[in-house]
Amino acid sequence: MTSSSSAASSGSTARTPAARLRELLSQPSIVVAPGVFDGISARMALQAGHKALYQTGAGTSASRLARADLGFLGMSDIIGAAGVSIMADPTMMTPVIADADTGFGTAPQVARTVAEYHRSGIAALHIEDQVQSKRCGHLDSKQIVSQSEFLSRITAAVHARDSLPCSPTDRILIIARTDALAVSGIDEAIQRLQLAAAAGADMGFLEGMRSNSEVEQAFAQLPQGWPMMANCVTGGKSPLWTAKEAQELGFRLAIFPCAGLFPVAKALLASYTHLMHDGIGIEAETSKEKALVDLGGADPMGLRNFFRDMGLEHEVEIDRLAASGAGLGDV
Repeated sequence: MTSSSSAASSGSTARTPAARLRELLSQPSIVVAPGVFDGISARMALQAGHKALYQTGAGTSASRLARADLGFLGMSDIIGAAGVSIMADPTMMTPVIADADTGFGTAPQVARTVAEYHRSGIAALHIEDQVQSKRCGHLDSKQIVSQSEFLSRITAAVHARDSLPCSPTDRILIIARTDALAVSGIDEAIQRLQLAAAAGADMGFLEGMRSNSEVEQAFAQLPQGWPMMANCVTGGKSPLWTAKEAQELGFRLAIFPCAGLFPVAKALLASYTHLMHDGIGIEAETSKEKALVDLGGADPMGLRNFFRDMGLEHEVEIDRLAASGAGLGDV
């Protein structure tokens, strides 16, 4: 069965994953995309019934490069990982939303990123306004580029999208992300998204919102009907919104980047530790009590601890030595 015939049999007329994502966004319920980072996580998310996937930058950096989310990823890293997630669905029609960091350069590089992501089958990407040496949006000491440079990135992305040789509904979606809230405040962040919406971005992403009141302020000042994405990060700076709560706040898309990442890391550590101490992996443990794995729960330090395990402190120390105490700063 081909992708087109499979989509038709499920009641969808979409011809590309991007078109399928647009269909999902047009429906009343919020689109929920769990974070995936390799073939196993993508397969399990699909088996659980999810209709969209999020190729998390932090998870991809960890799984492919064994590094914390400090700007190590290149375009080919994400495209390669997202390609595995896309192939996890035999029909290749499940939308994959992918992190694109800063677009991996200035306007020409951003345009190439959009074209390459689209060609690989990625349904949507988000481009942010951090400097090239970026870091996870829920770490401290972020730096952002000027409004004009951010707008040039979004404009280049929109132009590249509109130049794709296919119908508008089949084209990759551009999600404009701003990290300005943590650096310059809510008013600057909203203004940047207003400019992105006027430039033609398909969706907005205000990273690191700290309260429901900030969400309400953003929605009140952004164009009515312009869809927004919620980043539901466990142990991050935003409230622990459920999918229902995110929908009630007005979001159209909610990504849960840690939903697979943290439990997998905890389970791996438990099993490898069990093997070290008991000479057998926890998957072969016959005692039910010993086979239990603590997956961590809503750990307020979950994100920071995960990055620590991925070598965050090592990278920070290298930066401090090279920059005489400057550089990354406190993360």
